[in-house]
Amino acid sequence: MGMPSIPQLLIVLAICIIIFGGKKITNLLQDTGTSIAGFKKALKEVEEIE
Repeated sequence: MGMPSIPQLLIVLAICIIIFGGKKITNLLQDTGTSIAGFKKALKEVEEIE
């Protein structure tokens, strides 16, 4: 089982937008980005300590 193709990903994205709405998806992506940035910052701090 390989990676999904572009048309399959677009269909999934369209379904998510229909179910959750654009505003919630935007907020989810922003929260995910903030979490990733915080995680990278914490990793960098841990590396500096060691």
